[in-house]
Amino acid sequence: MNPALYLPPVPGVHRREAYRLFRYALEQGMSWLRARVLAAAASYGEKVWAFQGGLADFVGCSLRTVQRAFDEAKHLGLVTSRRSRQGELTPTGKYLKCGFALRTFTTWHTRSRRRYNQIAARCALQDVYRRARAEQNKRDRAEIREAVAEFQALGP
Repeated sequence: MNPALYLPPVPGVHRREAYRLFRYALEQGMSWLRARVLAAAASYGEKVWAFQGGLADFVGCSLRTVQRAFDEAKHLGLVTSRRSRQGELTPTGKYLKCGFALRTFTTWHTRSRRRYNQIAARCALQDVYRRARAEQNKRDRAEIREAVAEFQALGP
């Protein structure tokens, strides 16, 4: 076996899905450590709400590496995420005092490589659109601030 494709033990029970995601992430150019972070998260199941600090401790990397791994996975279309509110019910039925990120692996239980690529491409395109929209909103806010400043400068 190629040592670069070796996946050390993962915390959850979904080892096969974790290994499939690990290999795909490596093929897409993700670093070994970031791919391992994703595999550790994927081993929990399709929907993951594990805290980033816990993943970082398990894998043995920094919190920033976990954040970069999920950011790159979103960019590749492997993960979608949404923030929950304080007090919202978690997938396991517990209430948390803080908000959490619910991450969903988009290619869960997909066997065909072609379908895997299609799903990842669609989700990556959605991420590109979301980032472009956020950039446009940032520019719009700056223009509105300038217009308000000009209006306030006119005086009474």
